[in-house]
Formats: sequence, C-alpha cells, structure tokens
Amino acid sequence: MDLLTIVVPVYGQWAYTRDCLRSLRRCTPGRFYRVVVADGASPDETGTECGPLLAELFGDLGEHRRSAQRLSFAGACNLGAAGAASEYLFFLNNDTLLLPGWLDPLIAALRRESRPCVAAPLLLYPEIQDVPDWPLAGRVQHAGIALDPNKHPVHPFHGFPAGHPAVRRRRRLQAVSGAAMLVPRRLFEDLGGFYEGFRNGSEDLDLCASVRRHGGRCLYEPQSVLYHYSGATPGRYAHVRDNATLLNKRCRDAFVPDLQRLAGSHGFVLELNEWLEVVVREQAVEQDETVEDSCTQVGGDPLRGLFALLERRPLLESAYVKLANRQRVLEKYGDVARTLQVRAFLFPGFAAFRAAGAACAQVHDQVGVSRWRARERAAQERLADLPGLLGQARAALDWFSGNGQDEMKNMYFQWIENVKNK
Repeated sequence: MDLLTIVVPVYGQWAYTRDCLRSLRRCTPGRFYRVVVADGASPDETGTECGPLLAELFGDLGEHRRSAQRLSFAGACNLGAAGAASEYLFFLNNDTLLLPGWLDPLIAALRRESRPCVAAPLLLYPEIQDVPDWPLAGRVQHAGIALDPNKHPVHPFHGFPAGHPAVRRRRRLQAVSGAAMLVPRRLFEDLGGFYEGFRNGSEDLDLCASVRRHGGRCLYEPQSVLYHYSGATPGRYAHVRDNATLLNKRCRDAFVPDLQRLAGSHGFVLELNEWLEVVVREQAVEQDETVEDSCTQVGGDPLRGLFALLERRPLLESAYVKLANRQRVLEKYGDVARTLQVRAFLFPGFAAFRAAGAACAQVHDQVGVSRWRARERAAQERLADLPGLLGQARAALDWFSGNGQDEMKNMYFQWIENVKNK
C-alpha cells in the first residue's frame, strides 16, 4: 500500500499547476506517493502540458485524470481520490507551493491522535509576480479556521507575521482549510468524500463538520508550511451566499463562535467596527511611550525598532501609523504603501482604507488603489442596510445571552446602542 495519494484539483491556471507540481517534486523526494491531477476540463494548455510534466517529474506515479466537463472543487477532489489505495489522501490546491519538510509534521499530527483526524498546515502568502510589493507576502493566509461572533468562518491571525507565537501553536479547531488537507483515506471514504452540492466554497467546512460528528478532530499543524496564492481559480467567490445557505442547512448546529476564545488565549480582544465586522485588537490600551521606546531599542534605528515591535505585537495599530510617518519622512513611499495596507488588512475601517488607497496612489499602484476602493464600497453597501445589520446584532446578542457569554453580549449591546444614538 502506498503511504499517500496527492490530489490536485484544477481548472485552468496551468502556470500555477506547473509551479505547484515542480515544488512538490523538489520538496518531496522518494517514490512512496502518487500524484493525481484531477482536471475539470481545463480550457487552457493543461490538457496538453500536464501529462508530459507529470511523467517527467513522477514517472508512472503521476496521473492526469481529466473530466469531459467542468467540475466543482468537490467534484474534482472526489474524482482524484477515486480508486486510491493509499493510507492517506492529501488534497492540494494548484495555487500552492510546497516547502521542504512539509509532510512529516502532518502525518505525525494524525498519528499522535487516538481518533480519526484531518490536518492542515500553516499557509503563507508568497510574493506575487503580478502584484509588486504585495503587502502580505510572507504573512499568514491560513492558521486554521474559526467562527467569529457573527458566525462567519474566518482565518484567525490572518496577516500576522509567520513567526508569531499565536501562529506557531498547534491547535484542535472546528475546521481547517481544504487548500492543503491531509485525510486518512478510509475516513474520507466513510464520510462519502466532499459533498458536491457546494460550488467552489465551504466544502472543507462541511467535511470538517462531518469529521467531528463522527468523533474525529480537525488539527492545525504549524510545523508544516506551504505558500498559498489564494483564490486563483476563476469564479472562486461567485457563489458565497448560496454556499453559506447550504452550509447552514447541512451543518446548522455543527459550528459555534470561537474566535473570542482563540483571541483571548493570546491576550487579544474583539470589537465591532461600524458595519459589524469583527476586529481583533490588543487587550492593553496602546501607549505612545511603548512605540517611542521601541524606536531606540534596536541600535538606535527607529525603523528597525518599529519593525521588531510589530513582529512581536502585530495588533498595535499606532505603531503602523508611526512607522508609515517615519518612512514618509525618509521618502520611502513604497514602504509607506505596504505598511498602511497591512494596517488596513488588520484594522478594517474607512480611515485605514482611505490612507492605504492614498499611499498606493502616490506610488502609482493601481491594483492597490482599486483594492481599497472596493473594500470601501463594500463597507458602504453594508452600512446601507442598517436594519439588516441591527437584526444580525440582535440575533448575536440573544445567542450570547443564552449561552452565558456576557463579554460578547455586552459588545453587541454597545454596538446597538451606538447605532441608536447616532
């Protein structure tokens, strides 16, 4: 029996698939695994280029399994897993890049547990060729999945530095990402595979709910690290609302808000911004003295001091503003744009969006300008439905009241009162 079958679901995007397969071969020596590229009728050169590359890299252990019609993510994964005889299945998005040592920690994580489990690695954003100075390069894309107080699935510690202690802690969670997921084959088959009613979204949440219903666990293993471009497949976010409705129907009682517990375990707190989006912040009140002191702690270099401070305390918002101001004085305008964009990712708000957009405009980064204009428009659209937001807030208040979570109940009560008083 082979140890592992690696399933790579694809639809087009040959350049991503090519680079993914090359990184897989480079970082996974040996012949103990098979690679199946499950192709949902890609319209590009995948159809002609994939087979020869698999043969070159993996010999008879690689297979290009092509469907006659386009498949969803779930359908492609199930196609690739069909007939596997290995101990484990590893589902791998084609917009990922493997790093050395990625596999052993995932297998060890599963073998430490007495129950059937799935495991997923730490996923980081890579440098993006088409997006110069991508502000999140090297930062966290996935460190597990949590449910925020609005019962929305989120990636905790998204945008954090890769080495932060909160990122480097192993966890059992309600769900992990299907972008790179190790699953015992028999467990996957017992659960019936990925549910194919979803359309490129929520399949991983649904599978994780099934794992937990069957007594299993979902593990986040940060010793395994991959790069993930995220969202490269065309139409990836076209069916978010429908997928959420279906997930709620199938898994209504499978998920509960847990971001507040996860954040609190590292001394962070939650708050709600104007349009009811959950923001994670430091628990302690920010002190200007903390930021000023950091400017002289690393060889008297204020920039190095602020960088070091933000590596340790990435949720210290005033430090981003201070760093951007110092970079502006030094006329490092590209650095200003990166700093203010990281701030806007971590602390979504109109002022942060506008500052990030203006900094991007100063360096003629039209991609960045468009990004923050779109975020601002989306926030304005949310605010335009104030009755809907109030309904969501009252529902959340009732849920937390009924579950004895006074801190969260008070957070929603205060948000509702602030809206009433405007």
